Amino acid sequence: MAFILWRSAFSVGNNLIDSQHQKLVQIINLLYDEITMKKSELKMQEIFNELVSYTKYHFDAEEQMMLTNLLPGAVAHKKAHQEFISKINTLKLSNIVGNDKVKMEVFVFLKNWLTDHILNTDKETFKSLSEE
Repeated sequence: MAFILWRSAFSVGNNLIDSQHQKLVQIINLLYDEITMKKSELKMQEIFNELVSYTKYHFDAEEQMMLTNLLPGAVAHKKAHQEFISKINTLKLSNIVGNDKVKMEVFVFLKNWLTDHILNTDKETFKSLSEE
């Protein structure tokens, strides 16, 4: 079962950004499934590392698009990205695996941050690039 369900409200109107957001949701859902099904710690670490790596890739793409198109709010947007990366880098999956309460706090954080960031910050930032 998906932890985060993608819905049309998450679309920012840019195919590249939307597809990258969908990929982030898929990775978070995969990690959630692996942890709740108590799969191997090594597999969970791999997925968590993929989440960190893809998040950085996605943020770089967004930031480049903001610079290229001179979109407003780029500095604050980049700062939010940096804070998120810092936060997920401090999450040690080895501490999450055995503690159900910490595990759920991490997933609630990921879900809340991502959905809030998409629905508010990204929608506002990329509305002028809407392809629809």
